[in-house]
Amino acid sequence: MHKNRIRIILKHIMQIIAVLMLGALIIPIPVHRKYDAVEIKIDDPSYLVSCQVEIRGQYHWNILTSDMFEGQIIIPDYELTSNRMSNVYFSDEGWPLEYYISGSNVNGPAIGDSIFLGRFYSKPWFNQMVITVYGENKGLEGNQGGWSTVDGYCIVPLAKNRDEAMKILLKHGLINEDKIH
Repeated sequence: MHKNRIRIILKHIMQIIAVLMLGALIIPIPVHRKYDAVEIKIDDPSYLVSCQVEIRGQYHWNILTSDMFEGQIIIPDYELTSNRMSNVYFSDEGWPLEYYISGSNVNGPAIGDSIFLGRFYSKPWFNQMVITVYGENKGLEGNQGGWSTVDGYCIVPLAKNRDEAMKILLKHGLINEDKIH
């Protein structure tokens, strides 16, 4: 009698867990957060700019594949981040932050273009977040298409100083340990 009761309880617990897991796959979770952040330049220890990163949208927690975020990641110092953004997946390799710019041409029909701010790296639920900023977004002449591990710019939410930011970059494998002073 006692063993049957335990089996029934365990069966109900497993059913509840299965429903919660399935619900998490289907139901987006609303997110609205503001993070204090620092912007650093890898090769310039004196470059440290305080900024904020605002996240608004829906987090899609997924047990079977990568988590996904649908919404906006806004950095007030970067005007392009106020435009509509593509979905972001939480991947170890990072995910491009793509923003859509819309307008119209001379004849009137709508046209669209997209601009990549950089790449987004984060553990699930926006833990240890890093945004590497592509060279053209910082006005660099010689670095027009990507991010450099030598002299690249990074925005690191939740870091209070350069050392904390560099440690987070190291955890993501974006820099080598010899870069940390």
